[in-house]
Amino acid sequence: MTEVAVEECPYFDVDGANRTKSAHCGLLQQILETEDREFSSIGRDACEACCRTDFPSPRVYNNVIASLAHARARTIIDRNGVAGCDQQRAEEVRAFALSEIARTTLRPKRRKVGEQLSGLQRSCTKLYSCDVVVCGMSGPDQLIVAIKSVLNQRDVRVTVHVIDDGSWSPEIQQRFDVNELLVVHRVEQQVDPFLTLARLLPDLRSQYVAFQDSLSVSRPGRLKQTIDLLEKQGSEIGISSVVGADGKMQPPVRIDIADGSLFWRTLVMRRTTLIDMQRIQNSCLSGFKAFVKRATGDNRLTSLERRVTVDVSYQIDSADVPVTAGCTTRITVPKHDLSRIAVDVVLPFHNTIDYVHESMKSVLEQNGVDVVVHLIDDASTVDISQLLEHYGRDSRVRIYRNTRNVGPYVSFNNVSRFFETEFVAIQDADDISLPNRLHVATTSLRLSNTDIFGGAIEMFGDDHERTETSVNGQFEGIVRPVKQYRFSRYPTEDRIAYVINGGAVMRVDAVTRLGGFADYGETERNRCGLDSEFYTRAFFAGCRFFVTRDVVLMCRRHAMSSTQNNETGWGTPKRIFSRSRLLERIEIYRQYDFDPRDFGGLDHYSELTQPVPRSMVR
Repeated sequence: MTEVAVEECPYFDVDGANRTKSAHCGLLQQILETEDREFSSIGRDACEACCRTDFPSPRVYNNVIASLAHARARTIIDRNGVAGCDQQRAEEVRAFALSEIARTTLRPKRRKVGEQLSGLQRSCTKLYSCDVVVCGMSGPDQLIVAIKSVLNQRDVRVTVHVIDDGSWSPEIQQRFDVNELLVVHRVEQQVDPFLTLARLLPDLRSQYVAFQDSLSVSRPGRLKQTIDLLEKQGSEIGISSVVGADGKMQPPVRIDIADGSLFWRTLVMRRTTLIDMQRIQNSCLSGFKAFVKRATGDNRLTSLERRVTVDVSYQIDSADVPVTAGCTTRITVPKHDLSRIAVDVVLPFHNTIDYVHESMKSVLEQNGVDVVVHLIDDASTVDISQLLEHYGRDSRVRIYRNTRNVGPYVSFNNVSRFFETEFVAIQDADDISLPNRLHVATTSLRLSNTDIFGGAIEMFGDDHERTETSVNGQFEGIVRPVKQYRFSRYPTEDRIAYVINGGAVMRVDAVTRLGGFADYGETERNRCGLDSEFYTRAFFAGCRFFVTRDVVLMCRRHAMSSTQNNETGWGTPKRIFSRSRLLERIEIYRQYDFDPRDFGGLDHYSELTQPVPRSMVR
């Protein structure tokens, strides 16, 4: 890599009076073949970033020039061409710039999404992991067959948990090597499968959890087929078809109308879903009916696998379908860890002092956590001295100032080097965190060994309240407010914006591995929509998500909020540009192996954010 000083770059030319802020890039002018300086004017920070990497030329771009050329070409295309650069030339530049981005930062994938695999290639298929709980009353021969059917699952790494109520014998012991992949749990008597699963929760380590009835046999593709469906649809619970001894098939049905005697025998679910449902009221699920009631009430997305995945050894329409004994037996479920957890919180603000006080109060009064708040003045234009003086007295608060207004994403990246704990939460200056938000998030991440937590938010604000009028019954004609919510969702390859950024909590090491929020070449292009790109990049880079249906945050909507104002709101040029870049990157992430740090901007503008000593704010 060859580095040069900005002033020594042969393409560098000072852009008028803004010597310290922007410059004219002669290379971009050559590439685009236009004299219009709008398309060759770049920020000083982008110029410095270009000079820090491999030196470019008109035929060989580095990733900075490639990104800039790609963005400028898109603008020219949108305008149907400009003087010196028509649409055709702009399309050529755009295509070449995209290929240069791929050349400088990417490696081709072994296969493209949706490509058919040969037998030789199947060893490269995504490998899932699943804890399978084997329960039910049966003889040794039936139990052996059931366990073997689980151990023979294709493309899934299974850990088998056998619930021994006295059926486990030396004969069975000789047939299997009891190790980390086959664990025996001894109980005094059989209980409802869901209560058994609750008891085993601390011992589960895989992405997914499934049941195996000891009187049933799982077909080799059972887990892979169901988990594939969950991943494709972003759902939480999977149910499939079964075939009885009489050859009769029962297709899957919605969980709210499922027959409990057969339902659990095909069930596969995300471990995060189980943890989330167990966490509610910190108590165990009281059996199948309670599970169905809670999953239905939460509107948890269920996938129905139509293919047969399980064969049962009895007739489906028989009145003698076996059920587990002792379904009303209560068992002791290990309680979740309620110890205090430390967490960093990033809260940038620009002028909105009244909202900042409410937001800070909600963070500093969180239950069950020790917070370190990074309060960032994003170049406010109003007097904030009293606000900084007030929070400067609190030992939990760190204060920073930006030398210019750069927005929340660059601010987050810039203070990441000062994080002090294992976790970091995002807090918008106009939002209010509910009291248990951070403890729920950090505890969930620890229990599930996941990287990113997303929750639901409730909308509020004078310009966001909606009402409805009752049209019948004793309340006819009465106008009442309607609460509005937004929910985070599990990611899929075809889904955009699945984590509500304002309620997100992450592991700090995940932020580092991903390279932070993106850099689209200039700080002005980094002001909105970078959260969608970040979580998309995290998904394709292999990060694991924990999603809850619980409301964790009150999200304020007002005329100056980021999605409503005239600069970054919905439909503005900056928002449209950000979405177009996201769609382009999705195609890159799908088609190539990539280092996520190449698309982040952690250290790109760190000099713009400086810590303020406590002595300076008192």
